[in-house]
Amino acid sequence: MRPTPIDREKTELQIKEMLQGIHQGKEHALPRAELCTIFREWNERTLRQIIKHLIIKHGCPIGSCPHGYFWAVTQEEIEGVCNYFKGYALSQLQVISKLKKIPMGEVFNQLSFEKMT
Repeated sequence: MRPTPIDREKTELQIKEMLQGIHQGKEHALPRAELCTIFREWNERTLRQIIKHLIIKHGCPIGSCPHGYFWAVTQEEIEGVCNYFKGYALSQLQVISKLKKIPMGEVFNQLSFEKMT
């Protein structure tokens, strides 16, 4: 049987409670494989989307590291998570730059202009 939107909401809550509970701090990260085993009704991509939703829509300070996902508790961990996302965003902008064959500065200008229109 396929998971429903209600199942997804329950999964969101369970993931939030797990990370906020025993997986606080980078040193207590929940391995991705374990997360996939616990929530085997969801594929890994959907679990990543659920975590992204928790961060964006609910402001949950969820970080990831090579060891898995964790609830960021220190300012240092939050800065690390933010730096990861900044690096990821820049790498995606580099892809746009290369595909369009335009300098990075022009990509930034286009983004700024697009937001204003």
